[in-house]
Order: sequence, then C-alpha cells, then structure tokens
Amino acid sequence: MSKKLEKNGMWESSRMMLPEHRETILEQNRALKKKVKPDLEEQQQEEVARAIGVSMWLSMPMTFVLFDELQNREIIGTAIKIDTLTRKVKLTGSDGEEWVDFSDIIRIL
Repeated sequence: MSKKLEKNGMWESSRMMLPEHRETILEQNRALKKKVKPDLEEQQQEEVARAIGVSMWLSMPMTFVLFDELQNREIIGTAIKIDTLTRKVKLTGSDGEEWVDFSDIIRIL
C-alpha cells in the first residue's frame, strides 16, 4: 500500500495555510481573550470621583487603573482638569497629558 493512504498520509502531504486563514484564526483567539467591562456600583463611582478630586486639589499623583479588553492599563499621574459635559478627566504624567473617559476608570490606587 502506498504511504499516502497509511495513517494520516493524505493530509500530511497537503499542509498549507493562507495568510487570510491565519489572520482569521488569530483574530478568533483574540476575541476569546477579551474581557467584559465591569459595572461599578454607585459607592465605587463616588470613591473614584473623590480620589480624582483629591488628586486635583493636592496635585498628588495617583495610579489610575483603566479598563482594556485584553489587559487593564495603569497610568501614574495627576488629574488636572475635569470636563463634566463629556465626562472625561485630563491626566498628566510621565507620558504627557491624556484625556481619559470617566467610565474607563476601574479604580484609583
């Protein structure tokens, strides 16, 4: 009997994957690792708002933990401005200034 017909010989000889297929598989794997954004309770939201106020008034740097689908992000900086209309906070740190959406802040250390 020929080697192609033994065991897995039929498939062994045709190993090929298109770049499009590879990207699709990688994208599916990334989608499996995505996290769901936690809903903060009212008390936790008040604690975050209070910590932002303390950071602003005392010009004290704090660690802001921001939600990300793959891995949470930490920014060490000081809150310098609050935009209540768009619900964003302007943080300044070693990376420069950055506007952060208030709903993305999970906690402040």
